[in-house]
Amino acid sequence: MKKNTILLITLIALVPHSLHAQQFDDIEDKNIDVFLSKEIMELRGWSNVKLVNGIGITDAQGLIIASPNCLYRIGYFAYQTRTIKNRKVESFCVVGSDVYYSSKATLYKIDTNNVESQVMQLPFSPLALWAGQEMIYAAKSIGKESRLYVFSPKLKKSKAIYTSDSKILCVDELGPIICVLTEKSLVMINPDKKQYIENPVNTKNMGAVKSMVIDKRKGVFYFSTTQGIYRTFEGAMQKVGDMKGLLCYDRDGLIVFNAEEPYVIRLRNNLLYPPAKGVRIEIKD
Repeated sequence: MKKNTILLITLIALVPHSLHAQQFDDIEDKNIDVFLSKEIMELRGWSNVKLVNGIGITDAQGLIIASPNCLYRIGYFAYQTRTIKNRKVESFCVVGSDVYYSSKATLYKIDTNNVESQVMQLPFSPLALWAGQEMIYAAKSIGKESRLYVFSPKLKKSKAIYTSDSKILCVDELGPIICVLTEKSLVMINPDKKQYIENPVNTKNMGAVKSMVIDKRKGVFYFSTTQGIYRTFEGAMQKVGDMKGLLCYDRDGLIVFNAEEPYVIRLRNNLLYPPAKGVRIEIKD
């Protein structure tokens, strides 16, 4: 693909001078949902479970996490498990309401009727899967480069669409644009026009980036880093809080998943986008 000098999408530059601490007021417990914690793990008998570093959301607002031999639906008091037999869940994602997971170089699907099927053979064993509206994305390391592949579960086909000189960390979609977060930049890819543009990510002030998600209703980009969570909002790079983990977004707010602690929390939209008034404070975990 050729670099295009015209922005494929309106996005502020990720530069040092635009970094400001995001602040909130009137923080109440009702604005933060706790779906998983050490206490909940103990209550469910999952104390010894080692979680896969991934999380997905179904169309029905079901939060999906996994261990190597089990899938878990959590939240809204609907904690359910689905055992995986004779293979290991190495990575997974959710497309619509179907859960896709990889075991070595094979992609499997568990549909809404809880029926498991083999979908296709992959060209490599992915360390992570990222879901689009219909497509699935994964990256492969080739020497010092990282190559992004897109898989079509319906057509059972795959192809390479982008190669980066730094590690690919996360992929999300915003309309027709594929948004790829690497260790060095946020890459906006227009696959139809075979164009892309790279927006350098400044890590000096906010730390190394680890994960990304887009609030598609507002076009706001959220980044998880070694120093907390940041976002592009109101013409600036703002700090949301000190919590760390993988990010995803549902219709009610920002989901943060940490497999090591472990925890899954949601910062609700009325907390993330409050009316500007009163004394402001920064969210802390």
